[in-house]
Amino acid sequence: MRGTTPPGRASRVHPPRYAGRDKQDHIHNFCRLRSRSSRKSFDAPVQVTSGGGFQPAISPDGQWLLYRMHGVGICRMPTEGGQPDTLGIIGYEFDWSPSGDSVLYTNNGLHIYEFASGSSYTLHNGAGWDDGPAWSPLGTEIVVQGEPVKLISFPDGQLSTLDCEDPDGTGCSGEFPTWSPDGQWIAFVVAGQYPVYNIWVTDARGPEFGLIQVTDDGEEDYSPTWSADSATIYFSSDRNGRREIWKVPFNALLPTKPKSLGGLR
Repeated sequence: MRGTTPPGRASRVHPPRYAGRDKQDHIHNFCRLRSRSSRKSFDAPVQVTSGGGFQPAISPDGQWLLYRMHGVGICRMPTEGGQPDTLGIIGYEFDWSPSGDSVLYTNNGLHIYEFASGSSYTLHNGAGWDDGPAWSPLGTEIVVQGEPVKLISFPDGQLSTLDCEDPDGTGCSGEFPTWSPDGQWIAFVVAGQYPVYNIWVTDARGPEFGLIQVTDDGEEDYSPTWSADSATIYFSSDRNGRREIWKVPFNALLPTKPKSLGGLR
């Protein structure tokens, strides 16, 4: 008989059918419930500053937080919380020295602030020499992006360039320079014919000691960063049709082939 459940068999419960607005509301509520459920596995963020703050940077010993505050400048406070100190300087991009006793910052040039004296001085003057600065692991040099990549010695502020040459014979425009943790290499991005960007690596002593093109696939590869052992370079690329994080083993003597880590979700 139609509509009668056979003996020994459980009746099937059919899911409700939704149409139009009812279906959209059902999907929205389901996703909202899943979102709330998934958030339960994460700790809630804790506000660290009050009064504004952005561009955080942690000291090498992990004890101090450096950040910028609109209308105030660069501030420092303990990572465990507390009253911030206003350094009295207006700076933009900045980086801790490896020893943590001073900080490098940019403002129409490269400047050094020393915590012991509470004062700052100019290491190198002039705009165009201060983009993307990064202190070397040894603390003796600072790399900045440019055409080509530039090195500024510390503490005397002498300028040198890491010259390289594109296949078309032009100089390399080195962006996003970053030191390997062992201090021996500098990875950077060379802009080719748009939208091609390739990852290159130079010996920190100069290209004459070693200059390697790590990627060359006609893709948009940028933002390189190193593994802790200086043996792998991670970077962003759209080589498979969408933006992903990729990695490539670095060996100065061997050719390399990038491997995908999948998308950031």
